[in-house]
Amino acid sequence: MATKKEPRAKPVQKKELLPSLIPALQPQAAEPEGEGEPCDQPCYEFNDALPSTSDDRKCRSCRKYLTTLCEQIEHFLDEDGDVD
Repeated sequence: MATKKEPRAKPVQKKELLPSLIPALQPQAAEPEGEGEPCDQPCYEFNDALPSTSDDRKCRSCRKYLTTLCEQIEHFLDEDGDVD
C-alpha cells in the first residue's frame, strides 16, 4: 500500500522570526504626552543583553526593568499587581 506524500512546508527564514522574538526593538506607537513610560531616570542602567542601538534611556532598555531592583516598578503594575 503506497502512502501519499504530503507537501513539505517552505522553511522559515530566520530574519522573519526576529521581530517576534525581540518585541522591545519593534517600533513603538507614540503615546500621548504625559502617559509614556518614564525615561532618563537617575536609576537607569543599560541592559547589555540588548544591542547598543537600543540605548534610548527608556525604562524598557534598563537592566532593572520589571525586577525588584526597579525604582519605577509601580508605574508598570496595575492595581492587582500585574504588569500593564
